[in-house]
Amino acid sequence: MRIIIRFISGWEGWGTAFAVLLIVCILGSALSGATDAVPYNPLNQLHESSTFDSGVRKVDTFYDKSGNKYAAALMFQYGDPSDRDVYKLDGKYTSFSGTVFVPSSRGNKEDSAPIFIYGDGKRLWASSHMRADSPPEDFCINVSGVNELEIRYDGGAITWKLPIAIGNISIGTDTVSGSAPSELPTRLLDLPMKESTFICRYTHRAVEDHFGNYYEDVVLYYFGSEDDKDVYLLNGEYSYLSGTICIPTERGTSVSDEWGLDKMYYIRIYGDGKLLYTSPQMVGLQEPVDFKIPVDNVKELTVTYYGGASTWNMHIAMTNLLLT
Repeated sequence: MRIIIRFISGWEGWGTAFAVLLIVCILGSALSGATDAVPYNPLNQLHESSTFDSGVRKVDTFYDKSGNKYAAALMFQYGDPSDRDVYKLDGKYTSFSGTVFVPSSRGNKEDSAPIFIYGDGKRLWASSHMRADSPPEDFCINVSGVNELEIRYDGGAITWKLPIAIGNISIGTDTVSGSAPSELPTRLLDLPMKESTFICRYTHRAVEDHFGNYYEDVVLYYFGSEDDKDVYLLNGEYSYLSGTICIPTERGTSVSDEWGLDKMYYIRIYGDGKLLYTSPQMVGLQEPVDFKIPVDNVKELTVTYYGGASTWNMHIAMTNLLLT
Protein backbone atom coordinates (compact mmCIF):
# COMPACT_ATOMS: atom_id res chain seq x y z
CA MET A 1 0.00 0.00 0.00
CA ARG A 2 2.89 2.41 0.86
CA ILE A 3 4.39 1.80 -2.59
CA ILE A 4 1.10 2.62 -4.27
CA ILE A 5 0.78 5.90 -2.32
CA ARG A 6 4.30 6.93 -3.37
CA PHE A 7 3.36 6.01 -6.92
CA ILE A 8 0.34 8.33 -6.73
CA SER A 9 2.37 11.25 -5.30
CA GLY A 10 4.71 11.11 -8.27
CA TRP A 11 2.01 11.40 -10.87
CA GLU A 12 -0.49 14.07 -11.77
CA GLY A 13 -3.61 14.17 -13.87
CA TRP A 14 -4.45 10.92 -15.61
CA GLY A 15 -1.65 9.13 -13.77
CA THR A 16 -3.25 9.87 -10.40
CA ALA A 17 -6.65 8.77 -11.63
CA PHE A 18 -5.20 5.53 -12.94
CA ALA A 19 -3.48 4.83 -9.63
CA VAL A 20 -6.69 5.45 -7.64
CA LEU A 21 -8.54 3.07 -9.95
CA LEU A 22 -5.81 0.51 -9.37
CA ILE A 23 -6.26 0.76 -5.57
CA VAL A 24 -10.01 0.34 -5.89
CA CYS A 25 -9.55 -2.78 -8.01
CA ILE A 26 -7.04 -4.27 -5.57
CA LEU A 27 -9.23 -3.63 -2.52
CA GLY A 28 -12.34 -4.84 -4.32
CA SER A 29 -10.63 -8.06 -5.33
CA ALA A 30 -9.40 -8.65 -1.77
CA LEU A 31 -12.86 -8.10 -0.30
CA SER A 32 -14.41 -10.35 -2.92
CA GLY A 33 -11.93 -13.10 -2.15
CA ALA A 34 -12.68 -12.83 1.59
CA THR A 35 -16.41 -13.15 0.93
CA ASP A 36 -15.92 -16.28 -1.19
CA ALA A 37 -13.63 -17.84 1.44
CA VAL A 38 -16.06 -17.31 4.33
CA PRO A 39 -19.66 -17.40 3.01
CA TYR A 40 -22.03 -15.28 5.07
CA ASN A 41 -24.67 -17.13 7.06
CA PRO A 42 -27.01 -14.83 9.04
CA LEU A 43 -27.24 -17.40 11.83
CA ASN A 44 -23.50 -17.34 12.51
CA GLN A 45 -23.64 -14.23 14.69
CA LEU A 46 -26.51 -15.74 16.72
CA HIS A 47 -24.92 -19.15 17.32
CA GLU A 48 -24.78 -19.97 21.01
CA SER A 49 -23.87 -23.65 21.32
CA SER A 50 -23.91 -27.04 19.61
CA THR A 51 -23.80 -30.63 20.85
CA PHE A 52 -22.92 -31.98 17.40
CA ASP A 53 -19.42 -33.44 17.28
CA SER A 54 -16.66 -31.27 15.90
CA GLY A 55 -16.55 -31.51 12.11
CA VAL A 56 -20.11 -32.81 11.86
CA ARG A 57 -21.63 -29.32 11.62
CA LYS A 58 -20.28 -27.34 8.65
CA VAL A 59 -21.05 -24.00 6.98
CA ASP A 60 -19.95 -24.04 3.35
CA THR A 61 -21.14 -24.00 -0.27
CA PHE A 62 -23.03 -27.14 -1.33
CA TYR A 63 -25.02 -28.32 -4.35
CA ASP A 64 -28.17 -30.42 -4.44
CA LYS A 65 -28.77 -33.30 -6.87
CA SER A 66 -30.17 -30.88 -9.49
CA GLY A 67 -27.06 -28.73 -9.43
CA ASN A 68 -28.58 -25.84 -7.46
CA LYS A 69 -25.93 -23.95 -5.52
CA TYR A 70 -26.39 -22.96 -1.87
CA ALA A 71 -23.74 -20.63 -0.47
CA ALA A 72 -23.24 -20.51 3.30
CA ALA A 73 -25.45 -23.56 3.80
CA LEU A 74 -25.51 -25.25 7.20
CA MET A 75 -24.88 -29.00 6.86
CA PHE A 76 -25.11 -31.78 9.43
CA GLN A 77 -23.32 -34.96 8.40
CA TYR A 78 -25.10 -37.10 10.99
CA GLY A 79 -26.69 -36.67 14.38
CA ASP A 80 -28.11 -38.17 17.54
CA PRO A 81 -31.67 -37.64 18.90
CA SER A 82 -30.20 -35.57 21.72
CA ASP A 83 -28.10 -33.27 19.50
CA ARG A 84 -28.96 -29.56 19.44
CA ASP A 85 -27.70 -26.58 17.45
CA VAL A 86 -28.78 -23.52 19.48
CA TYR A 87 -29.16 -19.88 18.42
CA LYS A 88 -29.89 -16.92 20.69
CA LEU A 89 -32.72 -14.80 19.24
CA ASP A 90 -33.80 -12.99 22.44
CA GLY A 91 -37.26 -12.39 20.98
CA LYS A 92 -35.89 -9.93 18.40
CA TYR A 93 -37.03 -11.74 15.25
CA THR A 94 -40.32 -12.79 13.68
CA SER A 95 -39.34 -14.87 10.64
CA PHE A 96 -36.93 -17.68 9.86
CA SER A 97 -36.75 -19.18 6.36
CA GLY A 98 -34.57 -21.46 4.30
CA THR A 99 -34.37 -24.54 2.09
CA VAL A 100 -33.69 -28.06 3.36
CA PHE A 101 -31.87 -30.27 0.86
CA VAL A 102 -29.63 -33.32 0.55
CA PRO A 103 -26.17 -32.42 -0.78
CA SER A 104 -25.33 -34.11 -4.09
CA SER A 105 -23.63 -37.51 -4.02
CA ARG A 106 -24.51 -37.99 -0.39
CA GLY A 107 -26.31 -40.70 1.52
CA ASN A 108 -28.08 -43.96 0.76
CA LYS A 109 -31.50 -44.00 -0.89
CA GLU A 110 -32.78 -46.33 1.82
CA ASP A 111 -31.90 -43.94 4.67
CA SER A 112 -34.21 -41.10 5.65
CA ALA A 113 -34.36 -38.47 8.37
CA PRO A 114 -36.07 -35.11 9.04
CA ILE A 115 -34.77 -31.75 10.19
CA PHE A 116 -36.63 -30.26 13.18
CA ILE A 117 -36.78 -26.59 14.17
CA TYR A 118 -37.74 -25.67 17.72
CA GLY A 119 -38.42 -22.40 19.51
CA ASP A 120 -38.00 -22.38 23.30
CA GLY A 121 -38.50 -26.16 23.38
CA LYS A 122 -41.63 -26.24 21.20
CA ARG A 123 -41.53 -27.66 17.71
CA LEU A 124 -42.14 -24.99 15.06
CA TRP A 125 -41.50 -26.99 11.88
CA ALA A 126 -40.34 -30.37 10.61
CA SER A 127 -39.21 -31.36 7.14
CA SER A 128 -40.39 -34.57 5.56
CA HIS A 129 -38.14 -37.59 5.95
CA MET A 130 -35.42 -36.59 3.49
CA ARG A 131 -33.75 -39.25 1.36
CA ALA A 132 -30.81 -39.04 -1.01
CA ASP A 133 -33.23 -38.49 -3.91
CA SER A 134 -35.66 -36.12 -2.13
CA PRO A 135 -36.35 -32.70 -3.69
CA PRO A 136 -35.48 -29.56 -1.69
CA GLU A 137 -38.09 -28.22 0.75
CA ASP A 138 -38.63 -24.52 1.43
CA PHE A 139 -39.85 -23.27 4.78
CA CYS A 140 -40.81 -19.93 6.32
CA ILE A 141 -41.85 -20.04 9.95
CA ASN A 142 -43.06 -17.64 12.61
CA VAL A 143 -40.50 -17.17 15.41
CA SER A 144 -42.22 -14.28 17.19
CA GLY A 145 -41.19 -14.12 20.83
CA VAL A 146 -38.68 -16.97 20.55
CA ASN A 147 -35.61 -16.59 22.74
CA GLU A 148 -33.76 -19.78 21.77
CA LEU A 149 -33.98 -21.36 18.33
CA GLU A 150 -32.90 -25.00 18.03
CA ILE A 151 -32.12 -27.11 14.98
CA ARG A 152 -32.25 -30.85 15.63
CA TYR A 153 -31.21 -33.65 13.33
CA ASP A 154 -31.22 -37.38 14.06
CA GLY A 155 -29.31 -38.57 11.01
CA GLY A 156 -27.81 -41.83 12.12
CA ALA A 157 -24.22 -42.70 12.94
CA ILE A 158 -21.02 -42.09 11.04
CA THR A 159 -21.25 -45.54 9.39
CA TRP A 160 -24.72 -45.00 7.86
CA LYS A 161 -25.12 -41.27 7.80
CA LEU A 162 -27.39 -39.18 5.61
CA PRO A 163 -26.09 -35.59 5.49
CA ILE A 164 -28.76 -32.88 5.40
CA ALA A 165 -28.24 -29.16 4.77
CA ILE A 166 -30.17 -25.90 5.12
CA GLY A 167 -29.52 -23.24 2.49
CA ASN A 168 -30.99 -19.83 1.56
CA ILE A 169 -31.09 -19.04 5.27
CA SER A 170 -32.75 -15.78 6.26
CA ILE A 171 -33.83 -14.47 9.64
CA GLY A 172 -35.55 -11.12 10.09
CA THR A 173 -38.54 -9.11 11.22
CA ASP A 174 -40.88 -9.76 8.30
CA THR A 175 -44.53 -10.54 8.97
CA VAL A 176 -45.15 -14.27 8.60
CA SER A 177 -48.48 -16.04 8.30
CA GLY A 178 -49.22 -19.02 10.50
CA SER A 179 -49.58 -19.59 14.21
CA ALA A 180 -47.25 -17.93 16.66
CA PRO A 181 -45.10 -20.41 18.63
CA SER A 182 -47.13 -19.80 21.79
CA GLU A 183 -50.29 -20.99 19.96
CA LEU A 184 -48.89 -24.33 18.75
CA PRO A 185 -49.75 -27.63 20.49
CA THR A 186 -47.09 -29.47 22.49
CA ARG A 187 -45.89 -32.81 21.18
CA LEU A 188 -45.51 -35.62 23.69
CA LEU A 189 -42.19 -36.70 22.15
CA ASP A 190 -40.77 -33.24 22.83
CA LEU A 191 -41.33 -33.44 26.59
CA PRO A 192 -38.58 -34.56 28.95
CA MET A 193 -38.69 -38.24 29.86
CA LYS A 194 -38.21 -39.58 33.32
CA GLU A 195 -37.26 -43.00 31.97
CA SER A 196 -37.65 -45.55 29.17
CA THR A 197 -36.98 -49.24 29.77
CA PHE A 198 -37.65 -50.48 26.23
CA ILE A 199 -34.67 -52.09 24.51
CA CYS A 200 -35.92 -51.45 20.96
CA ARG A 201 -37.81 -48.17 20.88
CA TYR A 202 -37.24 -45.66 18.09
CA THR A 203 -38.53 -42.11 17.61
CA HIS A 204 -39.03 -39.84 14.59
CA ARG A 205 -39.43 -42.80 12.24
CA ALA A 206 -41.66 -42.93 9.15
CA VAL A 207 -43.91 -45.96 8.61
CA GLU A 208 -46.80 -47.14 6.45
CA ASP A 209 -49.68 -49.27 7.71
CA HIS A 210 -51.59 -52.07 5.94
CA PHE A 211 -54.22 -49.62 4.69
CA GLY A 212 -51.89 -47.34 2.73
CA ASN A 213 -51.65 -44.63 5.41
CA TYR A 214 -48.23 -43.00 5.76
CA TYR A 215 -47.07 -41.61 9.10
CA GLU A 216 -44.07 -39.50 10.04
CA ASP A 217 -42.72 -38.56 13.45
CA VAL A 218 -43.58 -41.98 14.88
CA VAL A 219 -42.48 -43.65 18.11
CA LEU A 220 -41.98 -47.28 17.10
CA TYR A 221 -41.93 -50.22 19.52
CA TYR A 222 -40.35 -53.38 18.15
CA PHE A 223 -41.18 -55.49 21.20
CA GLY A 224 -41.63 -55.12 24.93
CA SER A 225 -41.93 -57.04 28.18
CA GLU A 226 -44.69 -56.76 30.77
CA ASP A 227 -42.53 -54.35 32.79
CA ASP A 228 -41.32 -52.05 30.00
CA LYS A 229 -42.54 -48.46 30.02
CA ASP A 230 -42.00 -44.90 28.81
CA VAL A 231 -42.52 -42.23 31.47
CA TYR A 232 -43.08 -38.59 30.43
CA LEU A 233 -43.14 -35.59 32.77
CA LEU A 234 -46.36 -33.60 32.21
CA ASN A 235 -46.26 -31.74 35.54
CA GLY A 236 -50.03 -31.26 35.53
CA GLU A 237 -49.87 -28.69 32.70
CA TYR A 238 -52.18 -30.33 30.13
CA SER A 239 -55.82 -31.36 29.74
CA TYR A 240 -55.85 -33.85 26.84
CA LEU A 241 -53.55 -36.26 25.01
CA SER A 242 -54.51 -37.36 21.50
CA GLY A 243 -52.84 -39.60 18.96
CA THR A 244 -53.00 -42.56 16.58
CA ILE A 245 -51.88 -46.18 17.05
CA CYS A 246 -51.17 -48.39 14.04
CA ILE A 247 -49.44 -51.57 12.89
CA PRO A 248 -46.60 -50.89 10.39
CA THR A 249 -46.38 -53.04 7.27
CA GLU A 250 -42.75 -53.85 8.06
CA ARG A 251 -43.88 -56.43 10.60
CA GLY A 252 -46.48 -58.57 8.82
CA THR A 253 -49.82 -59.64 10.31
CA SER A 254 -49.13 -62.86 12.20
CA VAL A 255 -48.34 -63.31 15.90
CA SER A 256 -47.62 -66.22 18.20
CA ASP A 257 -50.00 -67.41 20.94
CA GLU A 258 -47.21 -69.25 22.69
CA TRP A 259 -47.15 -66.88 25.67
CA GLY A 260 -50.81 -65.97 26.01
CA LEU A 261 -52.12 -63.81 23.20
CA ASP A 262 -54.97 -62.43 25.31
CA LYS A 263 -52.49 -60.46 27.45
CA MET A 264 -50.41 -59.00 24.65
CA TYR A 265 -50.24 -56.39 21.89
CA TYR A 266 -52.07 -53.61 23.72
CA ILE A 267 -50.94 -50.04 24.25
CA ARG A 268 -51.86 -48.87 27.75
CA ILE A 269 -51.55 -45.33 29.06
CA TYR A 270 -51.43 -44.44 32.75
CA GLY A 271 -51.59 -41.14 34.58
CA ASP A 272 -49.82 -41.09 37.96
CA GLY A 273 -50.32 -44.87 38.16
CA LYS A 274 -54.00 -44.87 37.19
CA LEU A 275 -55.06 -46.59 33.94
CA LEU A 276 -56.43 -43.97 31.52
CA TYR A 277 -56.60 -45.86 28.23
CA THR A 278 -56.29 -49.34 26.71
CA SER A 279 -56.08 -49.70 22.95
CA PRO A 280 -57.75 -52.48 20.98
CA GLN A 281 -55.52 -55.51 20.55
CA MET A 282 -53.09 -54.49 17.80
CA VAL A 283 -52.73 -57.71 15.81
CA GLY A 284 -53.39 -58.94 12.28
CA LEU A 285 -55.10 -56.34 10.11
CA GLN A 286 -56.36 -54.16 12.94
CA GLU A 287 -57.18 -50.72 11.54
CA PRO A 288 -55.42 -47.62 12.90
CA VAL A 289 -56.95 -46.32 16.12
CA ASP A 290 -57.35 -42.64 17.05
CA PHE A 291 -57.67 -41.71 20.71
CA LYS A 292 -58.14 -38.63 22.89
CA ILE A 293 -57.95 -38.98 26.66
CA PRO A 294 -58.13 -36.51 29.57
CA VAL A 295 -54.86 -35.93 31.44
CA ASP A 296 -55.92 -33.15 33.82
CA ASN A 297 -53.46 -32.68 36.69
CA VAL A 298 -51.37 -35.68 35.56
CA LYS A 299 -47.75 -35.26 36.57
CA GLU A 300 -46.29 -38.49 35.17
CA LEU A 301 -47.67 -40.14 32.04
CA THR A 302 -46.69 -43.77 31.45
CA VAL A 303 -47.00 -45.72 28.17
CA THR A 304 -46.65 -49.52 28.21
CA TYR A 305 -46.50 -52.11 25.45
CA TYR A 306 -46.20 -55.86 26.01
CA GLY A 307 -45.22 -57.10 22.57
CA GLY A 308 -43.32 -60.32 22.91
CA ALA A 309 -39.64 -61.09 22.37
CA SER A 310 -37.34 -60.18 19.51
CA THR A 311 -37.98 -63.49 17.71
CA TRP A 312 -41.80 -63.27 17.56
CA ASN A 313 -42.67 -59.66 18.05
CA MET A 314 -45.35 -57.39 16.59
CA HIS A 315 -44.22 -53.84 15.84
CA ILE A 316 -46.54 -51.09 17.04
CA ALA A 317 -46.35 -47.38 16.19
CA MET A 318 -47.79 -44.30 17.89
CA THR A 319 -47.98 -40.97 16.09
CA ASN A 320 -49.62 -37.52 16.13
CA LEU A 321 -49.13 -37.45 19.90
CA LEU A 322 -50.36 -33.97 20.87
CA LEU A 323 -51.00 -32.39 24.27
CA THR A 324 -53.54 -29.58 24.69
